[in-house]
Amino acid sequence: MILEKLEKYGEPKIELEQYVTNPQVAAELLFLAYLCGDIKGKKIYDLGTGVGTLAIGASLLGAKEVYGVDVDGEALEVAKRNAEKLKIKNIKWVNKSIDLVDDRADVVLQNPPFGTKKRKMDAFFLGKALQIGEIIYSIHKKGNMPFLSQKIKQFNGKITHILNSKLVIPHTFPHHRKTRYEVEVQILRIKRES
Repeated sequence: MILEKLEKYGEPKIELEQYVTNPQVAAELLFLAYLCGDIKGKKIYDLGTGVGTLAIGASLLGAKEVYGVDVDGEALEVAKRNAEKLKIKNIKWVNKSIDLVDDRADVVLQNPPFGTKKRKMDAFFLGKALQIGEIIYSIHKKGNMPFLSQKIKQFNGKITHILNSKLVIPHTFPHHRKTRYEVEVQILRIKRES
């Protein structure tokens, strides 16, 4: 319920495939991570954080420190306001491209672009997540699994859990014809192998 009240994008950017992470899907991802012991007391990165939904959820569930990274400074301003409204102080908002992140994390959370505007962006995000994190939670379009499974193996990762869900995308961009779309997605828990 808290995630549903977060402020959304003012002007989402189509080239960045900016869609707010649906609160229900975000809650499912965060609940799975919490049950697996991957939130409480952990150092967490939210790559492509946007308005901060996953970062804020991780903080509320007891993460030790959280970093919300996004290339879009305007989206980060919304994320900061969302965190301030909830009096959250343990999130550091980082305005840079994810390829410049060189830190290490216990866990990476992400709802990456599906690669509809820039091909293979989903794989790029997975590669970076597996470079910096031990455990990754990532949301992906269901039909992309054969390609993504191959990439995850190439990046020395192993899928440990798959949770099926539906991402509800409201009418956001001029090319949208419907008032809302339901996209079948899979929430992946991935462990980096040594």
